[in-house]
Amino acid sequence: MTLIQIRNICIYLFLVSFFYYPRLQTLFIGTAFFITFFTGELSNFRQAVLSNKLAWLFIAFFFLHLVSMVYTEHKADGWSSIETKFSFLAFPVFLPLIFHNGIDKVKILKFVNVIALIYILLSLGSYFFDYFLDEDPEPFMGSNIGFKFSLGAKSLHPTYLSFYFLTLILFNGDALLYQLKDKNRAVFSILLISVFSVFVMFLSSKVAFIGLILIIVLLLAKYAKQNNKIKQSLLIFGVFTVVAVVGIANSNLSLKFQQTFQELTTTDRTNESKVRSTAARMWFWKATIDIIKENPILGVGTGDVREELTKKYKEKQLIWIQDKGRDSHQQFLQTFATLGIPGILCLLLIFSSLFYQSFKNKELVLLGFTLVYFIFGLTESMFETQAGIVFFTFFAFFMTSNSAQKFEVKK
Repeated sequence: MTLIQIRNICIYLFLVSFFYYPRLQTLFIGTAFFITFFTGELSNFRQAVLSNKLAWLFIAFFFLHLVSMVYTEHKADGWSSIETKFSFLAFPVFLPLIFHNGIDKVKILKFVNVIALIYILLSLGSYFFDYFLDEDPEPFMGSNIGFKFSLGAKSLHPTYLSFYFLTLILFNGDALLYQLKDKNRAVFSILLISVFSVFVMFLSSKVAFIGLILIIVLLLAKYAKQNNKIKQSLLIFGVFTVVAVVGIANSNLSLKFQQTFQELTTTDRTNESKVRSTAARMWFWKATIDIIKENPILGVGTGDVREELTKKYKEKQLIWIQDKGRDSHQQFLQTFATLGIPGILCLLLIFSSLFYQSFKNKELVLLGFTLVYFIFGLTESMFETQAGIVFFTFFAFFMTSNSAQKFEVKK
């Protein structure tokens, strides 16, 4: 067995840990990174890495956080944040090398599909097993769906998990458009997409449902353009809409959307009002904007941002949310408050670069991936946890790195 094969096994184990044991991600990807120094692939470093503009943007984003340690006061929190964001430095250095010629991208996609399907089966099996054993079972909702190997393992948050499955829906949907003449493969892809879509609905994430709609629209738009079947595309979207409405009406999402509407239309809310997710986020954002106004140039630093937000919550006497969360629940505001103008510009350049490449190369999957993650970032601080950083960074380079082999499943 060669070093490259051993390294690739570590990559596959790393992908498994996405779903089943996130704490092992660092071990597997760190081992893969170390082995890459001895595989001979460094000869492609200049071509694969140094010429990769996206890699430089990720590295710059990491170093802006590192530089902010100079003026941050809470050093322990700062170094913890730096550790979480280390993927922004490590991944751009070696992932382009791996994707250049060292791993089969088609096999990666097939492998992730398999482990995702197994995750769904284990998650549903685990829930129903507990449901029938528990005298007072918990309701079937996103926060109760998931699987972990042990009680000590941390469950994936429904928001991050739903983004993983939306990405797979994108890949499989794009592949389906090129497999329509192969009935067996087309039927299998449709079933796979349907299963993943239903699971996303089960996770009961509002932003994930919006992302699912966007993905369906993008795929149908490409189908209509590719096959000149606008009416059929509209009909399919109509069927999807009916199914989605029925699904929402019979799921926890219905209650969530009703609560959101009530929260957005309430005019007599005070800072002492009991709030849920949407209204809480509005208060989070107001507090973050205040910090930005006070520190617009360099921000407050990666170690101080959470403490400053907590102070703002207390200053505003937000008694219902001051202990619920210590970030902005909005990545762009979070970055602006942390790093100031340089940080928000770098973050926007990362997304701009991905959007540009998707339009330049006419890559639907990259466009959908970037657009959906951008939308997720409007309601969640996706770059403040490893669950958000690692998956995004890995697949950003998976889709953009120059490769000697094509990764489209359609081939």
